Amino acid sequence: MRKAQYDFTFISRGFLGFYLTFGGLGLSYLFHLLDAIMSATSNQPEHYQHWQIGYGIIGMVALAEATMIISCIRYEKLVASLIFSVMLLFLGLCFLALKVTVDESTIQLRFGIGIIRMGVSLSDVLSCTQVRTFPLSGWGIRAIGRGGGWIYTVSGRNAVELLLKDNRRIRIGTNNPEELLRAIQSRINR
Repeated sequence: MRKAQYDFTFISRGFLGFYLTFGGLGLSYLFHLLDAIMSATSNQPEHYQHWQIGYGIIGMVALAEATMIISCIRYEKLVASLIFSVMLLFLGLCFLALKVTVDESTIQLRFGIGIIRMGVSLSDVLSCTQVRTFPLSGWGIRAIGRGGGWIYTVSGRNAVELLLKDNRRIRIGTNNPEELLRAIQSRINR
């Protein structure tokens, strides 16, 4: 019995193109729209808020998902591929963006769909500086090498480093380091 031959180039190109176009740009517009709605309906004082989209993470997840779909169809391992694909998609959703919010008392970080979040009290911050991370530092939540501390990032090498009173360092990845630095410094210098 002869096995059917399939041409998956249109599937992989379409799938990858959908994720990179809609996944990146569409999510960016969606996040800004949600921010506008939330800020219009809240009675909170003015604060810094910024979403950074992890286009590299979206691209890697899209490529891995396309590969999983092709291998699922080609090798007919539907259950295993489907389980891995769902886990990969969930992981991608957890780290597809980083939202940084600075209000009067805290710096809050929220990754992707909001399952992973973290906060730092501004009263614990001694100083903050703009830094560039090491190219191989990676994305996500990572330990900083020399001196200890943590980095939270989804894209790029720009970051703002916080030095806390207990000598820990926290780096917050951002594509807007000047504004984040200004927002933090204006609140810790009060």
